[in-house]
Amino acid sequence: MSELSAKEFVALTLKSNLLNEKQITPALDKLYENVPLGSITSELVGEVLVNEELLTVWQERQLRKGRHKGYFLQRYKILDLLGAGGMGSVYLAEHSL
Repeated sequence: MSELSAKEFVALTLKSNLLNEKQITPALDKLYENVPLGSITSELVGEVLVNEELLTVWQERQLRKGRHKGYFLQRYKILDLLGAGGMGSVYLAEHSL
């Protein structure tokens, strides 16, 4: 799969429901103030969202792979993959309340 553009990365992030426009806009505004528009990449956007603690490193990596599903399990938001083996996977999750 080819590298996502910054615009595609933001669209996937919104589509995943991990963040909404109100949450993502201030972080992107800061980025646009400090970096020339032509040099903004999906990697840079992801780094900013992780630094602002809006996404976890695992979530950012999954989004950059083009994945927008699988971040929620009922009322739990998946934060990280703790481990995986032949019989399953163990995730770190946060209850929505």
